Amino acid sequence: MTNNNDDARQTPRVHHRHLGRELAMQMLFQHDLTECQIDEDAFEKLRIQVGSVEDMPDIKTCRRARKYAEQLVLGVKDNLDSIDKEIADHASGWDIKRMALVDLNIIRVSIYEMHHVAKVPPVVSIDEAASIARDFCSPDSIDFICGLLNSIKDTLDRPAREAVDEL
Repeated sequence: MTNNNDDARQTPRVHHRHLGRELAMQMLFQHDLTECQIDEDAFEKLRIQVGSVEDMPDIKTCRRARKYAEQLVLGVKDNLDSIDKEIADHASGWDIKRMALVDLNIIRVSIYEMHHVAKVPPVVSIDEAASIARDFCSPDSIDFICGLLNSIKDTLDRPAREAVDEL
């Protein structure tokens, strides 16, 4: 007979921001692939999708993850031109239109975080991008994503390893 506490210790706890980043990347990917609208209907579909997955973490984590994903998606959408320009400026020799959409959207989410989410240190955002890339991308993509994001991190006017009160 197994103890429920043993089961809880074996299942790693997922942080709501990590899950939110994954959901944001997936939603942005879907938007790029299908040109679907990012609107309240899209967010409602996201809420239903996340709520129906059996191996998702607890309800509170899911709710916070969805909220964070929505913040990231809307932030990327509102800042897409400047984010894509920054990618193009730092991805020498790479045409942004030829980048894999998964890679591109992982990068977009991370850049948005580095510029607009004061509570997340840039190095954490890069580590999270690498973690998501390990699940969704090739090893070459991980190196590309991390290299590009590190070059952007080095241009920021904020501490790389600390959260700040505001940006």
